[in-house]
Amino acid sequence: MLLDLSATIVSSSGLVGHHCRLIIGFHQHRLFIASDVLVVDKQKRDNPCERLCCFKAFQFMCYVMADDISAIFLPQWLTLQCAGFLPLTFGDQFCRFAGKHWRYQQMISTAFKLVGLFWLFCQIITVYIQVQLFLTGSGVIDKNDNWILKALEIMPYTFIAARPLGVLIIMYTTHKASERLQVISAHFFAVCFPDIRRRRHVVVKWQKVAWTAFFVTFLIHFGFDFYASYDYFRAMGSDFDADLGLKYPRMNMRWLFITWTLGEGIPFFLSQQVYFWAVLSASLLATAIKTLHHQMKEQLNAVTQDTFTYTSMHALNEKVLAWQKLYMEMLKFCHSLQHFFSWILFIIYCCDSASLLGYIAAIINNFQKDGWIETRLSLYAFSALVFAVYGTIFAIPFFVVSERVRAIDDIRFRPHIGIT
Repeated sequence: MLLDLSATIVSSSGLVGHHCRLIIGFHQHRLFIASDVLVVDKQKRDNPCERLCCFKAFQFMCYVMADDISAIFLPQWLTLQCAGFLPLTFGDQFCRFAGKHWRYQQMISTAFKLVGLFWLFCQIITVYIQVQLFLTGSGVIDKNDNWILKALEIMPYTFIAARPLGVLIIMYTTHKASERLQVISAHFFAVCFPDIRRRRHVVVKWQKVAWTAFFVTFLIHFGFDFYASYDYFRAMGSDFDADLGLKYPRMNMRWLFITWTLGEGIPFFLSQQVYFWAVLSASLLATAIKTLHHQMKEQLNAVTQDTFTYTSMHALNEKVLAWQKLYMEMLKFCHSLQHFFSWILFIIYCCDSASLLGYIAAIINNFQKDGWIETRLSLYAFSALVFAVYGTIFAIPFFVVSERVRAIDDIRFRPHIGIT
């Protein structure tokens, strides 16, 4: 429960504001009061601890407002925070502790950033290895093979390794932008779902979807990695029980698997959480648009069927103004998503499409070879299916948003009632 007030404050503690904004909140049986005026007196201005406490008071209230939406994105945000690709958020109790021990927060944040650098370093090595393998393998072509199809066949592993590298570099270098998007998302959710019961229903629904997506992506990708590694080891003639007869030593194969998991498996899973952050945001936007469309359609039917009085028309004008506010909030949220995720989605789409094309080329190139269907077809067909799902089914919410916006525009520009 939140109360937003504007007032003039002059306090003896040095916090002085002219027509500042107060936010009074009741959360978990506790009362919180915060202000967005971050002016401190001259003695405290140079003290980072005092500035931190003053800033964190307002930031914590933002996260009180964001409690609902942070519950939806909990698996994605928490995973990215632990990996060092999202800024950490601290509760009010830690903020009071950090006021006295400000360095602790900096040390924790720096440690998680170093974790993010470790993943990026592993990915750079993996991408380099895959590029070298691609250049070497594309030059070894049987006389019966099409060299274009052979190059495409080797290409997927390079793009599978490059995809998380591109996505996570963007995430690592845009910490402030990601934190700003989190606050904008919380504001959008509070404005577009003002009813508490409706908001809780939306939270419960999409929270289940978020956790389901988290586990589904984990099972799909690591299942794909395990299947591909098993098939690769089998093709190399590996025997896990003894070193006798191995074309490559067992330790080398183990290091290959460990390197691939650190440099591709885990980072790819992290990039999928970024992708699902965008997908879930688009789903919330589509839900808000659907609610607005339903309200407008009901009102349009009432206007076309009944004769309104002056009082009814006055109430309708107020509804139209409220719809305009909601529509503008949706546009702002959509613009923020587009600004933050545009390059990320571009990288994901290009790499997934290239991987899908490579697996299809491998099937075409090897389909007529003796024994290939029995031994390798299932792996390549499964791989092609996985990346086809990434680019089609998982991207459905983006198309739903576009279709529902068109439905809103159809009502806006009808002659009976317009929102312009």
